[in-house]
Amino acid sequence: MTFPILYRLHKIVDELPLFTLKDILVISIDETCVKLVEVNVGGLRPVIQNFAIVNIEDTEGSSDDPAAAVIATIKKAYERGGFKGKNIFTLSMSGSVFLRKISLPKIPINELEAAIRWEAGNHIPFNIDTAYFDWEFLTSVKMRDGVVNDEYMIAATNRNVVDNLIAIFKRLNLNLICVGLPAFALRNIVRSSDQFKLDENTSIIDIGAKKTNIVIFKGKVLCFAREIPFGYSTLDDILRNELHMEFDRLEPAQIENCIKIIKSKYDVMSDLSSREEIVPGITNQRIYGSFTSFLDRLVADMRRSFEYIKEQVGSLVIDKIVISGIGVRMVNIDRYIERNFGVTTEPIQAHNVFRFDQSINTEVFEHNFQELALSIGCATGGLKQINFMPVSYLEKRRDIIYAAVLSLTLVFFLFIGVILGIQSGLKVGKIEKTLRQENKMIEAVRPQISTLQNLCNTYLEKRKVFDVINENRILLSRVLQDISIKIPKTIAVKSIKLNDTLLTIEGYVFEEQDESQNKENVLVDFIILMNDSRYVSRASLVLSESGKDFDVPHNFFRVSCLLKTASDFLE
Repeated sequence: MTFPILYRLHKIVDELPLFTLKDILVISIDETCVKLVEVNVGGLRPVIQNFAIVNIEDTEGSSDDPAAAVIATIKKAYERGGFKGKNIFTLSMSGSVFLRKISLPKIPINELEAAIRWEAGNHIPFNIDTAYFDWEFLTSVKMRDGVVNDEYMIAATNRNVVDNLIAIFKRLNLNLICVGLPAFALRNIVRSSDQFKLDENTSIIDIGAKKTNIVIFKGKVLCFAREIPFGYSTLDDILRNELHMEFDRLEPAQIENCIKIIKSKYDVMSDLSSREEIVPGITNQRIYGSFTSFLDRLVADMRRSFEYIKEQVGSLVIDKIVISGIGVRMVNIDRYIERNFGVTTEPIQAHNVFRFDQSINTEVFEHNFQELALSIGCATGGLKQINFMPVSYLEKRRDIIYAAVLSLTLVFFLFIGVILGIQSGLKVGKIEKTLRQENKMIEAVRPQISTLQNLCNTYLEKRKVFDVINENRILLSRVLQDISIKIPKTIAVKSIKLNDTLLTIEGYVFEEQDESQNKENVLVDFIILMNDSRYVSRASLVLSESGKDFDVPHNFFRVSCLLKTASDFLE
């Protein structure tokens, strides 16, 4: 089961213009020929760029390899027609395709695929798990009880049919993108053409070479599709038997030539009594039965389909019949069908759906348009149609986009990582450079820092002394008291100065009257007394000079005392 967010992401990615298909080459393979149409779908209207119809001819070894003749025909068409396309669409022309319309109530989008697959298993007559299966939304319908249901067209086919097509294009080295269905190719034309009105119920009868597709549209919505296993070449077999019985002497080549002439000239509306000769010896009357048996079978199958859809839908009435395919070449086939059903019948016209490239011969294209209608419709539908490819182009493209986004995301984050790594490296380099410079500066100023640290320590120690002295005046008074006690009476102190822990005492030394001790001895004794003080670390005589002031002989002195540190005081 797909989660809703992932499912919506898939839808968004699928609508991206990246990797869109512009040039599409549709190669349709049936039992008699290969039809190629190269279409450019990049504009508002598709442009027919090239086309070709090549008959399949037997080649050597074709009996052992059934695909050899088809491969040789496609190669021949490429060589002669100048086709260059590598993106291939094709149609599953096998009668083993099963189509059925189903109706389901509204289902969450992430559960829708599983529900459709389960419902399809109740309708498909073979094992859905061993088949290629696809589905497409048609329309929403309001039921009688007021509930709105969604209608889907489911399609399944045998794997061998698609696998054979894949093998053919693989051998041609071509990129097979879509294996579509004729019914949806016609649906694509209906959606684009003004020939089909929204208020009309239309049936398209595509008469191919071996098969005839009957498709019914309600407005422009596909509501019924059926494939009948007979086509325009069936008429060849009927005429061939008739001619063999009537003209047993004719050579096979002559018979085939007569058949071509009869089919191109015989008027299906001609009178039975007409004796006009189409070819010498063959009148309308003689081949009337051959055409009648073919047309009666066609009309009977058409009538059966119309009755079936009328039973299913109710009041659905066919308003218009549109014919396409190689069977349109029958003269007045449209008038014949119109006479039998009483409904307006006309050939398909899709000229307003596409434009022509300048190199296209429009007259030749007009002549072959009915045979190419399915191929053109397949191309105009693009990727939004039933597709039997095992892995669709959208899934491959989606994986490429996811891988590209993931790669770009990884490259982006890798780029961001490299940028951030470079920036981080630059920042680390700058930081390392700054750290180296700072280390050098630190080493350069380390001596100054050491000296400053010593000075600070010294200052702090001295500061402690001053703090003790200044904050403890009793201690200071004791220092002065102690010093004053030690001053002899023969010394007169002139001044006491304190500079940090250096105490300077200046004064005069006078001689004693009895001259028992001279001035020098007095100073020596004074310094000795100072050194004995508990507050003085060291005292020394700085200056001593003789003088005679006051008419008394004396010596002027200066003594310096270094006070003890705060720790000494605190002890």
